[in-house]
Amino acid sequence: MKVISATIKMPKQRYDGMIYGDWHFIEHVDKGESGGNAVGSNYAYSVGVVLRGQNYEVFPNVKYDETNPILFQKHPALGVTLRNVEPMAISKANVSVAVGMDSGDVKTYKADNFMIAPNSKMVFPVSWSYESMKPGTYHIKVTLKGLNTQNRFPMSWTFKKTMKVSNVQAKSINERAIKKPVNHWLYATIGTGVLLLASLGGLLWTFKFRPR
Repeated sequence: MKVISATIKMPKQRYDGMIYGDWHFIEHVDKGESGGNAVGSNYAYSVGVVLRGQNYEVFPNVKYDETNPILFQKHPALGVTLRNVEPMAISKANVSVAVGMDSGDVKTYKADNFMIAPNSKMVFPVSWSYESMKPGTYHIKVTLKGLNTQNRFPMSWTFKKTMKVSNVQAKSINERAIKKPVNHWLYATIGTGVLLLASLGGLLWTFKFRPR
């Protein structure tokens, strides 16, 4: 067992609210311990650290930042960015994002029971899955609810915005997105079924017209 000591110094200047971060530790396994296998593993864990300022009674404040076309898990998506601009975290947060054009389907994204750090940025991805993103004007509605970590006071924010996706942006995202895989087994099954039907039809024709 190895004991690691670390010291965190408080800022010299006065600050309000909280400073949130973490220590991230990685244990690297010696190659000799893996028994000569080509595949090895390292262990990692984090320890959260919260520093409280002199004035801890601060309320978080979330603002809409921007929305841009992105790739999310290799799928076309719109990344809706919000910012918590105050030094206070939001606990038990829930978010609902809806994106759509004047006509057509509405794409949604939801997340529950997560934490938003103080002075942080959050990107919520609204995915198109295997569909292609169309250029045009999109309407965005975001509803975010949570608790002020300092006093557990419930808070909520709602944003309604409009943005445009250009032809160049849509083409770039769609070209780099993963394509929907082809189900070869489906075609093989259909082909086998057709052959069986043809064989059955030939067999019936033989029995029907054979000499008696």
